[in-house]
Amino acid sequence: MLTKDKALREEQMQEEDYECKNIIPGRAERIVQELAKTARMLSRRGYGTTNLIFSDCSFVNLTYGGAISEVAALFQAGSQPLGFIAPHRELNHSPFAESWWSGDKAALAELRRIADWLYGHRIKARETPQ
Repeated sequence: MLTKDKALREEQMQEEDYECKNIIPGRAERIVQELAKTARMLSRRGYGTTNLIFSDCSFVNLTYGGAISEVAALFQAGSQPLGFIAPHRELNHSPFAESWWSGDKAALAELRRIADWLYGHRIKARETPQ
């Protein structure tokens, strides 16, 4: 029985090792490609730096190198993508927020809360008389 448990643990460790070396980097690369696609689209619409927000409130953007390895590290830590946020370049527009999974209302509410917290002062400054 002890050798069977040991064999099962070794098999599980091999599967986890395979996932870390093969599945997670590929998934991270696809997610960074989606971030790049979304950032290009938002830039054409007048938005600034697009951030991909994760379930642990970490964020990744394309303004520095290493986005793929950072996304992979977040996956290995158990974090999942919530969605995208971006400030508008003009002060009179609300920030962009979109959940990763279509129809995920809880994630969208959280993203809007984060976007308002990060960028809301820009809109409030516009509303304050000079």
